Formats: sequence, C-alpha cells, structure tokens
Amino acid sequence: MELSYKKLFSINLDHEFFGNQEFTGFSMVPSETCREFFNNAGVLSKTIGNTFIALIEEDAGKPKRTIKNTTVFRLYIKFTDTFFANVTNLNYTPNLRERLYFSNKSNNKAVTTLHLSRPISLHNTGQIYNPGDLVKQAATNKIFECIKTTTSIPAIAITNNTFWVQKINSSYTTQLDTV
Repeated sequence: MELSYKKLFSINLDHEFFGNQEFTGFSMVPSETCREFFNNAGVLSKTIGNTFIALIEEDAGKPKRTIKNTTVFRLYIKFTDTFFANVTNLNYTPNLRERLYFSNKSNNKAVTTLHLSRPISLHNTGQIYNPGDLVKQAATNKIFECIKTTTSIPAIAITNNTFWVQKINSSYTTQLDTV
C-alpha cells in the first residue's frame, strides 16, 4: 500500500534583517489539541528552513479525512535565535505578558499571499508618529517606517524622507499583533 500526502497549509517566517529574508531561528509547536487533531487526521508537520508545512494523507487527490471549516490550528512559535529581539523592530517589555497572535482570519491578503499578521494602518497626516511606527500609503499600498517623530501641525507628508523610509515587504508584524 502506497501512502500519498498533499499540502494542507504552510507558513513562512520572513525577516528583513536577513539578506535572503529567511528567518530560521524558530520552531513551530502545535498546541496539545492541534497535535491530537494532527494525529487523528493523519497530518504530518515539519519545519524546513523558514517554512512550517502541514501535509495531510490523501486518497485519489482528496484528503482521507474531512476537515471542518471551523477547525482551529493553534501553533506556538518558539524562538531559538537568542538575538531575535536585537534585530526585530517590536516594542518588548519583559514584565508584560504580551504575546504575538497571528490568524488566517486577519483579512490581510496581498495578491495571492495570505499574511497572518494584522493589516498595517493607513497613514493619517493629522496623527503623530514615533520612530518604528509603520503605516501604509493609501494610494500605492507601500509600507513606510517612521524614523523621526512627526507632528500633526504642520502635517508631515509620507514622502518626506527626513521622517519616513519606504520598506521592502508588504506585511510586517506590529503592536497590532500583540494580545
């Protein structure tokens, strides 16, 4: 008897600090209920490079077991790179119990890629921004990072490179992703 599997889903972790954008200093760990589901449904999972992949046993091109639309796959990211916080632009306060939370229900799709992080807020010329804040330009959907505190009066244009630098990716993890 020959076993056959097809991709159920995959998750890539990209990080612009690394030249190839592939961040490999992590492991993905399914929660206890997710691990039970994987075992019962014939799902195999593995992290390869910067990608976590889940495969499901199939028969004639279709999964052998039915997966309900309401099924939740809860995975925990464990960072194994001790310098992760040094090269990551997230406000981190050790005494707070903040956690990053990502979901396929975040409504953050760019072309064919579903981003699990929350969408980045649109730039608002009347708002004050601080270094590290990320915004999206409405007309172009380009992402910009604040590099110098802005003022609301006079408003600072997103094209002012004294205050803003354009980012290279279309999605980033921000404080909106913390719970």
